[in-house]
Amino acid sequence: MGKRAALGIDRFLQGHAAAPQAAQPPVPFAAINTYYHPGAPRAPTLSTEQRLARIQVLARERREPIGVGDLQAMLRDESEGSMSICRHPDVQLPREARVETVASVVMELARGVMHVAPDVPSKVAFRAVALSESVAGGAQRSSVMSS
Repeated sequence: MGKRAALGIDRFLQGHAAAPQAAQPPVPFAAINTYYHPGAPRAPTLSTEQRLARIQVLARERREPIGVGDLQAMLRDESEGSMSICRHPDVQLPREARVETVASVVMELARGVMHVAPDVPSKVAFRAVALSESVAGGAQRSSVMSS
């Protein structure tokens, strides 16, 4: 969807009508973290289903409504070892076989803010980033907010 959206924005900025797009099937919920382009082939993953199940358990344990702090805590969960939501690299494995969480993001789209942990989330603080759109040139800008 990202490429299609970018092309649509480009056509709009150039004053062209949007081309009709064929609907693509939605990405399965369990595969969201591994999908960037729905048509690309996928390699099997070892932990996607387990990590999804764990975050569903954590979400059910929380009182509603679930807030930004709750989501950040869930993304820091390390209870399942190397199959955790928040994963540290296993130094016992060869470098090319190590898997780790490199960042986590919680978005508050209604407020135009995303909270970013720019490393393994249990090692760093989430930073609030304000999102704004520049009409001139269609460029996307962001600025770090204090959190």
